Amino acid sequence: MFQALGMSNTQMLETGRLAMAVEGSWALSWMYKMAAPLGIGPLPKMSTIAASAQGHLHCILSMTEKPDASWEWLRFLATPFYQTQFIKIGLWLPSQTALMTDEGIATWLNDEVHPSNFRQMVTDYVPKYMRPITLVAGWPKASAHIWPAIEAVMNGSAAEDMLPDAVKAGNEIIQKEYLEA
Repeated sequence: MFQALGMSNTQMLETGRLAMAVEGSWALSWMYKMAAPLGIGPLPKMSTIAASAQGHLHCILSMTEKPDASWEWLRFLATPFYQTQFIKIGLWLPSQTALMTDEGIATWLNDEVHPSNFRQMVTDYVPKYMRPITLVAGWPKASAHIWPAIEAVMNGSAAEDMLPDAVKAGNEIIQKEYLEA
């Protein structure tokens, strides 16, 4: 959508053409460089105060040729050291409760990157209101039907024309994958 306007949401914020952007926490890693003052806040409340949280998944294939080395690598990826490298630059939120304590925050909080209310968001909002997103079996295949229909609605097509068939196809895929899992 912003591409059609010839500017990113960051450029629109910085030039005063946009007052607020809804973006993931990762956007802080490039938005902090804006000359305009930056703050963060939760989305407006609907019926329940909540926001979704997601992260990437690290895993080891069961047939790996080097299980010991794989476990060592996986352990490293879960260390506070590894995580703080990405939190410091504004790419990630802390995903370990130890990094949300005063002592943990002191290891990564960066006044050049994090807005003044970032600490409050991490200590108050995230533990109380963030809810993890769980991807069900079959979602990657189902989303290939669902997202094009959603995009068509966002581009002006009627939801009642686009969504029923996409939802039906997506549900059938998820049901099949769930039963096979």
